Amino acid sequence: MSLLFGVARIFNFAHGEFYMWGAYAALILVGTPGNPGLLGYGGLNYFLALLLAMVAMGALGVLAERVLFRPIRGQIIAAMVMSFGIALAGGGGTLLVFGERSYGVKPPIAGTVGLLGSSIAPGRLLVIVAALGIMALLYLFIRSTRTGRSIQATAQDLEVATIMGVDINRVSALTFGISTALAGAAGVLMAPVFAVSPSLASDIILKLLVVMVLGGLGTIQGAAAGGIVLGFIEAFSTYFIGGLGYIPGFIALMLILLVRPWGLVGVKER
Repeated sequence: MSLLFGVARIFNFAHGEFYMWGAYAALILVGTPGNPGLLGYGGLNYFLALLLAMVAMGALGVLAERVLFRPIRGQIIAAMVMSFGIALAGGGGTLLVFGERSYGVKPPIAGTVGLLGSSIAPGRLLVIVAALGIMALLYLFIRSTRTGRSIQATAQDLEVATIMGVDINRVSALTFGISTALAGAAGVLMAPVFAVSPSLASDIILKLLVVMVLGGLGTIQGAAAGGIVLGFIEAFSTYFIGGLGYIPGFIALMLILLVRPWGLVGVKER
């Protein structure tokens, strides 16, 4: 979502839906404990399901960019309204198809492992390792490839990038595809950890916005920093105070923005 904002200046409020659909893809392809696939088929290897979900969500993102967002490029308010529309339609459609029921997804690795005197599910460790790996690969792609440099150039100055021969349509479609593919990957990774239900999208979207603003809008490093900071804030507040929902994260966001309005890793505009 942060990458997409950096390039297209779009707050994609439908990002949570792509995350939710990734989780449902895991449910359909991998299945619940004791049931190989929600629709009576599936039972695929978890990591193959992860790859397929990323491809499917990436393709949906490219289609959304081409059909829905490209005609209104540069119109920030219109793009926000469009993303709201996708979110509402996608959430409602998912609710109609799957109902309100919550499902558990079969974990890729069963049991628990010991870590620093505590027990932790291997699936949670997988989320950490996979997230770090994906972030590293994305950073290398953006920094070290010709296509990645085209994305950087578009994010820095659209007009200059166009003059220099960058295919803006291709960059925009690719950015949408990468953004939604990563959302789908997150959904698959989190599906065995949390229950899969239509509320996943609404549960995650506020955290996404906090993470983006906290770390610095439009930066990959900012997204990583904001996510880690918010995770620690929520974990420590839950342990010492109890469950307060989004309150600790929003308090931290307000305090940090008072000192650094451009975010932890963002660059101050001149």
